[in-house]
Amino acid sequence: MSDYGTQFSYGEFKEFTQRWDFEHVTSSPSYPQCNGQVERAIGTVTNIVKKAMEDGSDVQLALLNFRNTDREGYSASPAQLLFGRRCRTLLPIQRSRRIPKLATDMYRDKKIAKNAQIEQ
Repeated sequence: MSDYGTQFSYGEFKEFTQRWDFEHVTSSPSYPQCNGQVERAIGTVTNIVKKAMEDGSDVQLALLNFRNTDREGYSASPAQLLFGRRCRTLLPIQRSRRIPKLATDMYRDKKIAKNAQIEQ
């Protein structure tokens, strides 16, 4: 999602969206509230980068932890949506949350098939 910025209206960006097969959605520039989720995410990332730099911490590690964190309204973290699993970080995490979503689904399907064979 973006505003109607000129950088998004050129043919090169349209070609990029077609090549990577995603839909570019625009919001009204005169009504920034509709772009609130994006603005909030940008503000959060900006704060993370500032705090990491002030503390002398690793900015990339701080951003990785942010990407590994579940978001309200989504079934998975951004890292899980992109990679199908959580990325390894220094943060402690429950063992059950380390299992990739796809592996969980495959395990469930395998268990259902096994139970169906037993019943026959």
